[in-house]
Order: sequence, then C-alpha cells, then structure tokens
Amino acid sequence: MLRNILYLCIVITLAPAGDSLPEIEAKLTSRPPKIDGVLEDVWDDAAMVTRFIQRQPEYGALASESTVARLLYDEKSLYIAFRCAVRDANKVHASLSETADAVQVFLDTFDDDATCYAFSVRASGTEMTYRLTDDGRWTETWSGVFQSAVKRDSWGWTAEMAIPFKTLRYDAGNDRWGIDFSRSTIATNERTFWSSYQETGFRVSRMGALLRIRPPAPALHVEAYPVALMRLEQEGLVRPKPWVGLDLSWMPAPTASLQVTTFPDYAEIEADPYRVNMTRYELSLTEQRPFFVEAQETFGTGFQPLQLFYSRRIGKPLPGNRVVPIWVGTKFTGRFGPWSVGGLGALTGRSAYKYAGEERIEPMSYYSVFALRRELLANSEAGLLYVGKDNSFFHNHALGLDGVLRLDPFCAKLFGASSRRGDSLGLGLATNFEWRSRKFTSYLSAKLLDSLFDVNGTGYIAWRGRSVYLSAGPAFYNSGPIQQGNLLFSIGGEQSWDEPGLSRGLRLDGSASFRNRSYVSAGAGADRKWEMDSLYWTTSASLHACTDYSKPLQLYAGMDWQSWTYNYRRAGFAPNASAEGTLWARVGDHLGLGMTARPVVEFRPGYELKPTEDITIVLEPEANVTFTPKMKLTLRGEMVCGYDPDGHQPYRSYRAGVMYAWTFRPRSTMYLAFDQSADNSTGTLSLASRTVVAKLRYLLVF
Repeated sequence: MLRNILYLCIVITLAPAGDSLPEIEAKLTSRPPKIDGVLEDVWDDAAMVTRFIQRQPEYGALASESTVARLLYDEKSLYIAFRCAVRDANKVHASLSETADAVQVFLDTFDDDATCYAFSVRASGTEMTYRLTDDGRWTETWSGVFQSAVKRDSWGWTAEMAIPFKTLRYDAGNDRWGIDFSRSTIATNERTFWSSYQETGFRVSRMGALLRIRPPAPALHVEAYPVALMRLEQEGLVRPKPWVGLDLSWMPAPTASLQVTTFPDYAEIEADPYRVNMTRYELSLTEQRPFFVEAQETFGTGFQPLQLFYSRRIGKPLPGNRVVPIWVGTKFTGRFGPWSVGGLGALTGRSAYKYAGEERIEPMSYYSVFALRRELLANSEAGLLYVGKDNSFFHNHALGLDGVLRLDPFCAKLFGASSRRGDSLGLGLATNFEWRSRKFTSYLSAKLLDSLFDVNGTGYIAWRGRSVYLSAGPAFYNSGPIQQGNLLFSIGGEQSWDEPGLSRGLRLDGSASFRNRSYVSAGAGADRKWEMDSLYWTTSASLHACTDYSKPLQLYAGMDWQSWTYNYRRAGFAPNASAEGTLWARVGDHLGLGMTARPVVEFRPGYELKPTEDITIVLEPEANVTFTPKMKLTLRGEMVCGYDPDGHQPYRSYRAGVMYAWTFRPRSTMYLAFDQSADNSTGTLSLASRTVVAKLRYLLVF
C-alpha cells in the first residue's frame, strides 16, 4: 500500500498535466479477414484509429496524410489493417532496393510499460520483427512469425497483418495490453503515432491501451526446426561435411518458452569484419545467432552497466575461420506475474588451433546462466544474475545484483557483482544516471572494479579500475533545420589498477539530425593520461556525416584522430588516425550497390610515416539483389592491405562471399552460400579456405 502511494505521488509530480493516453477496445470476429491487401467488409466492424500525431518533423501536429488503422481478433490471431492515403502516389517509396515507407504496430502484451513486440511492414512488402526493452531504450533482435500483404493504389497503399497469438508471450489472465500504431513516410520525413510521445523519444510506458483483449488459453505448442546442411571445405584438400542439427521450442504456457539446440551451424550469419585493434583489450563483437539473441532482456543485456554475460563466449570464433562447436544448448525464459526468470546452459566441444605459431587447446566447457527479475513501481525492476564457465583448465563464476529506476525523463541503473576465477575473488560496482528532457540532457556514470574482478570466461570486462564521467548540455528539437540535436560537455577521470596515476580529461560533442534526412556529429577533447607508467597529454577529434538516405545515392563519411597514445599493436607511443567512408547506390527497384573503405594510419613518433608499413586499408564491396520480399542474393567482399607487426611483413588478405536466401514458409529458409578467403600468412598469397554450404531450415509446428 505504501509503495503504491509513493509511486502515485511521483507520477503525479512528473507527468505532464492533462496528458491522457488513448484507448481502443478489441473486437472479436467469427470470420477472419483474408490477408491479401484488400479490405473486405469484415473490417467494417473492426475497432478503428484515425487520429495520428507527428513526432517528426512537426512535433505535436496532426499527420499531414490520412492514416486509418483497424483491429480485430479471433481465437487464433490478432489482425491489423492500415489504409495509408497519399496526395501524390509517385512519392511513395516502395522499391525493394531502398528504405521504404512503412507501418508498425507495437504490442506490450504484459502491460509492464517496459517491453514490447514490434511488427513492421513496408510498402515494398518486406517484413520486420523486433523487440523493444528498457522502456524503449534498447532494440533486441527477435524473429516472429506473422503474415502480411500490401497493395498499392492511386490513392495510396494498404497493409494487412495477421499475428498469431502463438508467436507471442502474454498473460492469458490479463485483458489489457499496451498498443500503438505508427506510420513512416520517407518523402516528408514524417513519423506519426496514435499515442503522443515526448520529443526525446519513443517510450513503451507512453503507449496507448488495448482493452478487453481475451487471447486463447494455453495449449500445446511445439516448434521443431530440423536443419540439414552440406558443407564442402577446402584447406588443401576438399572435405565434404554433412551436418544435421535440430532446434526445438516448446511453450508450456503463453508466458514461457523452452528452447533446445543441438549441433547448430550458423552458416547464414555474416562473418565478423576485419578491424585494426591498437588497444590492449579484445574487440567486442555483435551477437547475431538467433538462439542467443531472443529474450536477451531477461539476462540484463542492453541495460546493465557491467556485462557479466557475453554470449559470444559460447561457440567463440577461432583463428582460421573456425569456431568452437556447440554440442547442445538449452534456454528457458518466462514471465510469472511481476517475476521474470531465465536459465541458459550450453556444452561446447574441445578444439585445437594455432595462434601466433603456437598450438593451443580450447577445452570442452560448460556454460551456465540463471536470471531472476522482479517488476517494481510500474516499469522499474530489480534482478539477480548468475553466470559460470567450467572446464578442465579453470572455473569462472559471477553473481550480480542490479536495480533500474525508470521515471521518465529520469533513469537510474545500479549494479554490483562478485566474481570468482580459481581462488581469486573480485568485486565490482557500477552505476548510470540519465536525465533527458526536451531542453537538457545529462549522463553520469561511475565504476569501481577491483584488480581481481574477472568474468571474461562468461562476460566482457575489458578494463579494471575506478572511473567517473559526467556529460551535460542543451538539447534541441524541431529548431529551424534541425530535427534533433544536442551539445554535450563531458568531464571525468579514471584510474586503471595497472597505472600509478589518475587520467582525466574534457570533451565537447555535438550532433544533429536534419529535416532533410542528413546527419552530422563532431567532437574534440583533451586528456591528461597515465599509460604504460607514463604521464602525457593527448588531444582527439572526430567528425561523422551522412547524406539523405532517401536519395538513389547516399554517402557516409567519418574520421577519428588522436594526437598521442600508446599503440599496443606496435608497442610504442605515437599518433593515429582512422576514417570510414561508404558510398551506397540504388539501381532500379531490386539492386543495391555499395563500397566501404576503412583506412587506418598508425604514425610513428614525430609523425613519421612509412606508407607501406603504417597504413592499413580495408575495402568492402557489396551488392544486394532483392528478387521478392522473401528472396535475396547478397555478394560481399573484403580486401585488407596492411602490415603484420608480429611477422614483420606486409599483410594481404582477400575474402569473397555469396549467399542466396529464400524464405519459402514462415521461419523456413533455404540458404546457398559460398565463401573463399586467401592470405599471405605462409609468406606467399595462397588459399586460406574455401567453403560451399547448402542449408535447409524447416519449421514444423505441433
């Protein structure tokens, strides 16, 4: 009772006066609509939304084009229809080679004001599903099954969706969901919503309400994904490798999911790009594998200040385009009232590999993860996370406690953890505070990680020491040509336990997205740093810009520069600079062509430069042919020209890949992939590997 009174007082204090959220009542139908892009008479009885509000470019104004959204449901699915009128049909962006006009529906099926599903359909017919967590601050990859159809007319275009309840997790006893509808129009750079949001961004807690929705009671729902794969590898000899795997998913209740994977092969996942790493820390890689990305918020991914669980440790990449095999993995996630629970276990096989000319062993390992979270004060939460890795070489375990307080525009995150590796026990504390209003933005972060804090068997903690950073400055929304911008002044300091003194610095950063869909950001800073037992001053600068993405030709360019720092790759103090440029061209309705260049310059002391040894150039050409919304051919390449400081010789590598993907049924896809790489690691340029893969993934539902 006291908790509810306290929360009500806080909400009354912070909520805008007179700002109520819209509501819509679900309408049950006995005759499901046909999903073909044509609105038949069954939609006449649907619940209807007609008032859409701009979040950009004219915040708070009514939509410039008419949009009507309708909603029905039956015992199997939720049905959504959009009718998008336009004044000039020639300005509808709807080709398969571009970012097209789109409609979205957002569903907060637990009405927790923190997480939601998102379903998007473009005017080109392509589909997208994802999840928003941390009250909309974090986007999570998620693959959901739904059906859609699009039809264009002289007055505009229509989109229909059928979202099966079995693809969602929800509380069957709750007849109130959060919901919102949205439309994106590229020609006018307009984004409209049914509910109204602050200029600072989308928030799940500000969505409207779907009332009297009564989805079906729990039923047996098992999904099986048998995977058949034939891999031909050539590393001197051609070796055929047939491979069979199986993924199982069982929903014992609408609120819970159990997944099992055996011998997975992620042949359809893009290879990690080449990066020049001049720091003492390993690079953090993006997770792309479906088994690990779904329901990440249960394990705190995306908003915890300390990353105790880094899923790329499981089945990690090895030298020579190899990975540690995953024999079996299991994952359970569920919501039970205000509680969320998650568990993950994985067993990986033994692997032998060479690194820097030495024979090394990655032993058979078992990974275990357990998470327990509880919703507090509407959309805040507290949680516990345990992670562990065990093998014959070492044991690494960690336990963390965290709390997240969300009272928009304020958000606070606190985290404490204890780690154990062998006989060493370490402690870590971290906190983040954010205040983000339409006129002012501020961030405060602090960490204290003792020298024995080590979770790198399961997580990603690259740096250990103490640090405090504060950033604050004005924010700009709908100001002249600026759609959204900010200016941040930052001050802070840190001390690594490897260094005797405190590093501290100042920085000024500014960014702006414009009404013409272009973007620019720039920053400069000065630091007094301790590194390698040396005290020195360094300055840094950065500049990044992107042109209008709606045009047939788009350019991105970026640059970063440091006047002085320690280069761990070259073992010495020197300046360095890096740049990146991407040119992307749209050719017709189906073809996209791109080229990315990433030069890196590693100066020597005194700005001395030997171009053949100190400049690394990475070129990445790409071509996409999208035949239909379900069928795509991708061609990618990578050429690296640089210098190997360990081998004391020029480094050259080339990689080319082709992948054809056809989704012939929901979550059922056929892949054909070819990948070839060559390098001069043996002294002469020679074939490093050649792989041909045919993979079939088929969904069976019981």
